Amino acid sequence: ETNMKVLYQELIGYSIFTMPNKIVKQTRSMCIVEPYGEFVSDPDGEIMEIKLIDPGEFKENFGWGETGDRIMERALELKKEYDSRISLG
Repeated sequence: ETNMKVLYQELIGYSIFTMPNKIVKQTRSMCIVEPYGEFVSDPDGEIMEIKLIDPGEFKENFGWGETGDRIMERALELKKEYDSRISLG
């Protein structure tokens, strides 16, 4: 979907949503990525644009409420831990 190469991934958590005719399972991860190239299109046609944003601006782009706040808080904790491990190299 994003045309990104995942260099590192750390699981934050998961959600399970029960709907009348299906169950939806989603994971949330902190990922270190790099683009393969420019975003052209999503094969499923659902994603129209990929926007890389500063984590401090995520609330302007996502309406996830308290859950989103906690996900981002944890992602930033994991990123800090990752950066510490890399700097010790």
